Amino acid sequence: MTVGRIFTLLTVLLIIFISLFLIGYRIFPLKYTYEISKSARENSVDPYLIAAMIKQESNYDKKAVSYAGAFGLMQLMPDTGNWLRNLAGISGSWMTVENNIFLGSYYVNYLREMFGEDEALILTAYSRGPGIVNKMLEDNEFIENTYSKRVKLFREIYRILYAGYLD
Repeated sequence: MTVGRIFTLLTVLLIIFISLFLIGYRIFPLKYTYEISKSARENSVDPYLIAAMIKQESNYDKKAVSYAGAFGLMQLMPDTGNWLRNLAGISGSWMTVENNIFLGSYYVNYLREMFGEDEALILTAYSRGPGIVNKMLEDNEFIENTYSKRVKLFREIYRILYAGYLD
């Protein structure tokens, strides 16, 4: 193989590599880095996990509302949002960007205290509710769900694309 062909091959590979990253940044946006970093730090939660959860929950749409009535970046249900706001002792609406991210992070930490370090349980409980997860565990029928698998995958993508942004 000639030097010219090797150079051409390396150029093509570099263009493919750069294109994949650009596509990745488009598909996996990252907004609210200050709020994510601050909330994750204050609640001892991986900031890349929070970024991945926001991607999954609302795709970074701060006004997202689910069919079930969950609201905001972290898709908190109104009762849960109000309960967490009171539990965490914060003022203001749980619907603001800063409070929504903080309370979502707070809830992840709360669930970690409940379920230990098992991320599949924590994420499933975030998505489906801790009562349902406890019932599944009692009945020996817990199976990691698509939500938790997807969030874990998204976290790794965010770590690759945005290494150092949230640390």
